[in-house]
Amino acid sequence: MIEISNGNLVVKINELLGAEIIHYGTKNRNYLAYYDWNTPVEVSKSAHYETPLMDFMSEYRGGWQVLFPNTGNSSKINGIELPFHGEVSRTKVEIAESSENKVVIKTGCRLPLVLTRRFTVLPDKDVLVIEQQVLNEPKIKIPFIWGSYRDWE
Repeated sequence: MIEISNGNLVVKINELLGAEIIHYGTKNRNYLAYYDWNTPVEVSKSAHYETPLMDFMSEYRGGWQVLFPNTGNSSKINGIELPFHGEVSRTKVEIAESSENKVVIKTGCRLPLVLTRRFTVLPDKDVLVIEQQVLNEPKIKIPFIWGSYRDWE
């Protein structure tokens, strides 16, 4: 678990699940809805469910996810199967840079695209700045959808 803070605003990021933000608030108050459910058993700890939607939902606990390289239902792009809400929201990310109030993560996906996200908690304001960039490695035309989903408490 990655934690960045300015002493008042605390942001916790799960690097095992696509840099999902699971806490946004103060040390004692989370403004995101986040639940520590025991069921259904997470697909990463069990067997594949019957559908990509159930695979996603088995690990969903609330929070704030990035949806990439697709959103919504599973789909096929250039012949490559992509799961519900894209695979990045359920992929372990690489931590490229980290400090007390900033973290930069990178992750690839089944398509030849790399998503870089920079999370910075401003030192003098209770503000989280998220900067994102997609690198198209082969420089060929690749369609994708990019979104974000969060549950507020």
